[in-house]
Amino acid sequence: MKSVIFNIATFLLLIAGMTSCNDDFLQQTRLDAVGTATYWNSRANVESNLAACYSVNVWEKWSAIRMYVPDFLRGDDCFPEHFVNWYGRSGNFTNNSSYEGSSENTIWEMYYKGIFYCNQVIAYTPNSTEISDAAKDSLIAEARFLRGFYHFELYKHFKNIIYLDYLPESLNELYPSQTPEADILTKLVADFTFAAQYLPKKWDSDNTGRATMGAAYGYLGKTYLWFKEYDKAATAFAEVDKLGYTLLSSSNWGKQFYGTAENSTESIFEIQFRESGVADNRYNLLQFIFTPYYWGEFIASDTLFNAFRSELTTDGKFDPRLTQSIAWYDAKNVYWKGDSIKGTICREGTDSAIVQASDIPYYKTTFEKYGVFWGNRASVDFYKSSWISHRWIKKYTEVGKDFLGDEMTGINVIKMRYADVLLMEAEALNEAGHPDQAVVPYNKVRKRSKMKEASTTISQADLRAAIRMERWKELAFEGHRAFDLRRWYSGEELKQHYINVNYPSAGNFQVNKHELLPIPLEDMQANPNLKQNPGY
Repeated sequence: MKSVIFNIATFLLLIAGMTSCNDDFLQQTRLDAVGTATYWNSRANVESNLAACYSVNVWEKWSAIRMYVPDFLRGDDCFPEHFVNWYGRSGNFTNNSSYEGSSENTIWEMYYKGIFYCNQVIAYTPNSTEISDAAKDSLIAEARFLRGFYHFELYKHFKNIIYLDYLPESLNELYPSQTPEADILTKLVADFTFAAQYLPKKWDSDNTGRATMGAAYGYLGKTYLWFKEYDKAATAFAEVDKLGYTLLSSSNWGKQFYGTAENSTESIFEIQFRESGVADNRYNLLQFIFTPYYWGEFIASDTLFNAFRSELTTDGKFDPRLTQSIAWYDAKNVYWKGDSIKGTICREGTDSAIVQASDIPYYKTTFEKYGVFWGNRASVDFYKSSWISHRWIKKYTEVGKDFLGDEMTGINVIKMRYADVLLMEAEALNEAGHPDQAVVPYNKVRKRSKMKEASTTISQADLRAAIRMERWKELAFEGHRAFDLRRWYSGEELKQHYINVNYPSAGNFQVNKHELLPIPLEDMQANPNLKQNPGY
């Protein structure tokens, strides 16, 4: 799918024919124009437009940071170290609807652009006389999955959204009101259900990354989970279980995020990036903000670090996900219950200090080089600054070569993987009143990391706490935590949670406001039927 996304041969924005006037002789037809019917007859053209549907996921360079900062902040797995105001306001709760370069503007614009592309494929493909019915169903299913996915992402951030499942054909349709929440559920379910019915279980290697049946069932289940339809969520996740996904081994777990185990047996939906042969705006920028390089925007929270150390494996070791998720300076040894573990960042020439991360050259040999360099540039004594004691995010850092000296990598971004589905399935079953069944998917994730498994006699309350803790550690820095907290806690509870975990901007959080992002002001001004989210 990487080649499909990055080699879009053509993309046309098709406009429905204008209403004719009485003076027919004034209207002239361009002889070289390609009509809607002719254009959409070709499967190649449909595929080209379908590639455009995916393209909004492959973020442009700086728009990328604006799009994914709100996913990774507002939780308690990582905190902001410092911010550049033009994209970080959503993380320190000082955002508003009027800033043109804000995260909310970019998210709203990009996802609705993707939705428009999807609606063209859905509307025009059925009219083709050259594409078989079976192929039409598959192509439309792919577009409907992406349309559902984009609306789901918008719902997570804004809640009060327009579910745009049509191409506007009149002026009135250009100014829709927001969709009632119950209707959003109905429409998401319809899109993901259709997609699950007609998408393939697996694509060939030339089309890796395209949406599959597993992704459709996974997001169908996730939709039901968000809307607290727990039995239906569990049923959808059970369909994913039947499709052959398997968890990677404990030793290979981190490779999903280092670029050496992309599109693995655990991957369900993964955004495809690549590092060479394309313009630099098709790189992944997570390494730029996750590592100490230059800006060093995100640091792993002490609360998460301590959560990883709150229990040992069944053979008395640290949780293996700790050193595959978090990096810290080698002088900062950690001792606990008789075990000792050194940091995974070391000075040059002391490779023996590397623990489980010797294949990450950036953290192996260049921490001093870049840390000291940028510290000096900022007039900061690196070894006397707080940076030396920070714990940094290791996920989405590139392996196999020295750090590029720039912010860009080709590492894919995983939106959904099997461990996530198993933990959502456990949550759904437990909330539906079946803790004895819920321990089965929960224990699969625990067993992979050699952590103690839960008994079938565990209480619903105890299992609920255990599942939430496991999601925190298993999925840290993957963009889920902030939204999990929103699913689980009321606004008052969420504010108190921020205070309890020492979130740097907890004092800025306003209940009944900062749970959501604001609707962009420019869209409010363009569409008088939109209503702003509370508090903005």
